[in-house]
Formats: sequence, C-alpha cells, structure tokens
Amino acid sequence: MGGSAMGFLFAIPRTEKFRFRADADHGANSYYYSDNTNFEEISDWLTKIIVGLTLVKFQTILEWMNNAAKNMSRTMLSDPKCEDPCLQFYVFSYAVIVLYILVGGSMTYLWPRINFARMLTANRKYLEKLETMKHDQQAAGLKTLNPQLIDNLFQTEMIRGQVPGTGSNQPQISNAFKATVEKEYQTRPIKDKTDLQKDRWGGKAEKKDCWLSASVESDINTGFYRLLIKVSPLTTEKNIGNQIAFFLHDTFPKEIVYVNSNAAGEAILMLNAYEAFTVGAYLEDGTDLELDLNNVPGYPKGFYWGKK
Repeated sequence: MGGSAMGFLFAIPRTEKFRFRADADHGANSYYYSDNTNFEEISDWLTKIIVGLTLVKFQTILEWMNNAAKNMSRTMLSDPKCEDPCLQFYVFSYAVIVLYILVGGSMTYLWPRINFARMLTANRKYLEKLETMKHDQQAAGLKTLNPQLIDNLFQTEMIRGQVPGTGSNQPQISNAFKATVEKEYQTRPIKDKTDLQKDRWGGKAEKKDCWLSASVESDINTGFYRLLIKVSPLTTEKNIGNQIAFFLHDTFPKEIVYVNSNAAGEAILMLNAYEAFTVGAYLEDGTDLELDLNNVPGYPKGFYWGKK
C-alpha cells in the first residue's frame, strides 16, 4: 500500500494549465471547463518532500526496514523467544518488504502514466469534439439533431431524433403510418426472444436502394456506447420518405421510435446502449430493413456480446 501510494503520487498526470509548469499557457481561452489542479499541487509537494526526506534520513529508513524485517521473521519461527542469531527468516522478510514496495510502486506508477492519462486525454478530446460540432452547427445556422446529447453528456436514456426545421424533439408522424407500423409489428412473429428484432425485418440492411447503417463510439463518462443509426438512400433518385420507424431491443423505453427524414434525405436516430442488438427499420413505401449490430465489424470490442 505504501509503495502504491508513492507510485501514484509520482505519476499523477499534469494538465496543460498546471500552474507550476513553465511552458503552460495559463491565459488560454480555449478551455470550456476548469481543471482542478489541487491534487497535482499536493503530488508535486509530497514527491519533493519524500525524495528530500529519503536522502536526509536514508540511514534511519534502513534501520526501520531492518527492525521490520526482524519483527516479521520472528512471526515465522516456532520459538518466539529466539533472538537475532537464529532469525533464519530475516533475509526472506527483508526481501518481501523491498519486493512489495517496488512492485506496488511500479504497478501504480505505470497505471496513471499509461491508462489514467489516456482516459483523461480521451475525455478532453471528446469534449473538444462536441464543442467543435456545436460551433460548426451554430456557424451554419443549423440545429443539432439531438441537442440533449450536447447539453447532457451523462444522459443514458434513449434520445429521439429531431424533426428538421421545427425545433422540436417530437417527430411529425401521421396516424395512418403509425397504424400501419403497429400492425406490421404485431403480425410479424418474434423468432429470437433474446434479440427481439432479429430475423423479423427481412434480414437485409440494403434493399430497394435504401441502406440501414450504424456507427458506434465508446462513452467513457457513462460506460455506455453512443449509437448513430441511419437510413440513407443509395442513389440520388431514391426518396426514403419523410416518416421512418425504427425497431429497437425491448430494454429501451420504447421498441418503436418514429423519426422524420432530414434535409439531406436521411433518417437519423441517436441513442445510448450497453451492448449490440438487432435494429429494424420500416419506410413509408413498405420497405423493411434489418441490421444485426453484433455482426458488423469495426465497433469497439466491448460492444459485442457472445464473442471472444
């Protein structure tokens, strides 16, 4: 524990705004949240204090380790009254103390230097990506498809598509289309109870010049995966219609989600999920599409289930 604590203190990553860094741009205005560097300052102080005390009190530290090794070795003897000459476990005890300090320090030093720093960097890049996306969309005079995804990074509920040009998250769907979709949903039998939509919507992601696709990214803040599911035309002549129904796993709040197509002629649904599932889609002209995300290569490894 002592070695691990020292390893962590010596390896805490430094942010670019850390006040004791001479090369830091402390007046940078590109930061949209403030880093708390208190623990970095404490780490900086303690590491210098530890190194200084170790050099000054090195002989005292050796005496402490010597006494600790003797006390530990006595616990391994059958005769507790045995004195120093018969401490046959002294070398072993001393080696255990040194080994555990080195192992604990090395392991805990490497984790902040490699994994912890990478996690912080990935989070910073994700926030910068969101900030850039907001800036670009505002500059173009466009609204985001799902403003909740920008405003609430930790939202884990399903996020529905936005109706283009209305500023509302509620899509405009006719009662006739809803009735058709619900009838189809009720009449098509469930073939896999563990994956509700599997083999229910034709089994093909491409049909009648339409394409059902999805992109997946890890969300280190929530542990979930961010999905962007999209129905796109494969040709410029193809019109997928204005009303599209997506069919999801039964662990989502709703199994049927309606979305309007956007100005580019695509239907987009953004949501969060904890693992892969089969998604279906139904268009106004009766075209049905199906995509098993568990069989699509290239997604984050943890997103798949039942695969090594």
